[in-house]
Amino acid sequence: MGRRTKRLLALLCVLAISVNMYLLLKDGSKADRAAYISKTNQSSKKDIIQKVDVPGVVSPAESTPYYFDKSLGTFGDFLVKEQETVTAGTPLFEYTADDVWAEVEKLEAEKEKTEQQAESIGDHISELIAYKATVQFSGEDEENTSADIIHNIEKDIYDKELQQELLMEEASMYERQIQSISSRDSKVTVLSKNDGIVQDINYELGDPAVVISSSAPNVTGVIEEADRHKIEEGMKVSVSVPDMDNIEGMLVQAGSLPEEKISVEKNSEYPYAAALNESEGLFMGKHVSVSIITEEIKNAITVPETAITKEGSQHYVWAVMENGLLEKRKVVKGKKMEGAVQITEGLVNRELVVVRAKDVEKNEGPMFITPAHPGEITKNSLKQLGKSEALRYFLKGLTSN
Repeated sequence: MGRRTKRLLALLCVLAISVNMYLLLKDGSKADRAAYISKTNQSSKKDIIQKVDVPGVVSPAESTPYYFDKSLGTFGDFLVKEQETVTAGTPLFEYTADDVWAEVEKLEAEKEKTEQQAESIGDHISELIAYKATVQFSGEDEENTSADIIHNIEKDIYDKELQQELLMEEASMYERQIQSISSRDSKVTVLSKNDGIVQDINYELGDPAVVISSSAPNVTGVIEEADRHKIEEGMKVSVSVPDMDNIEGMLVQAGSLPEEKISVEKNSEYPYAAALNESEGLFMGKHVSVSIITEEIKNAITVPETAITKEGSQHYVWAVMENGLLEKRKVVKGKKMEGAVQITEGLVNRELVVVRAKDVEKNEGPMFITPAHPGEITKNSLKQLGKSEALRYFLKGLTSN
């Protein structure tokens, strides 16, 4: 290349740069300015989970008191000790009845009441089974919803069947007591209605005489006043236990009254209880962390929170079009989770967007440039371009604004 040609090329470069700078810096210039974009990414589908995190402690699912009515007879003896493990039907204490047949009538009434409760639950189970058969699947979203409904129905059926089984066992226990009193003498033995651990024995014969805590654990704790309005019974929970996998469950109690006396001087705390799907490895009194799932959105379209810019009351993202230009796209925000935001309108899955919306300054676009990667440039790649092609790309870069 001759000296004259080199001077001409240098002059053209200086002229191109000068013209571009003038157009960019001139007040009121209509020239497009290329935005420098650090990173782009595709919108993606994620499950959005809204939750309230609270501390909890493993506690007995229920405590059952057993009373001794002194008007029925003379107390005999306790047949269990504190901390002893019992099963349904285990003798707890005995007494001598003054009026045997009055005791029999009382037990028969309890047996009839228990059988009626079991029959009522059986009717409810039949209704749930019939309802389950009516749940239909259609689109993908409805299929996910229907699957959740069916899962909840099946869990309800399982819980009701367990309740019915326990009631029938209780009715059988009453029948055994009736037969025992009728066939022998006036001595009456009070039996445990369920499995558990003897929590307390009142040797002074105060009320209750015996308390049985169930061996099945719940998780209990309190919910802060600021979060109570978000919580409803029946919500899913995830329990985090040190050195164990998370345990799933369901919120079975969300108190409407504060745990302690109401006071204007401090925030209220409301009791909660969660039933667990499994309890292996847990022991009473163990402290755990509980996430109460207040809302769950399957397959939500999401973008990074930094991809959204706001002007007035409207939200926008910078979408990268197929022609390589930027488009300022109006979107509607939904829920937010861990740096990602749901987009309910304005984007579809796998659309390319600018990760940092503030990279695009006022009056920039629709063209953009991205960071250079000089480490990817090698001598071989430059040689393969050829001098004329390299010059063409160089000039194109100078005039890209």
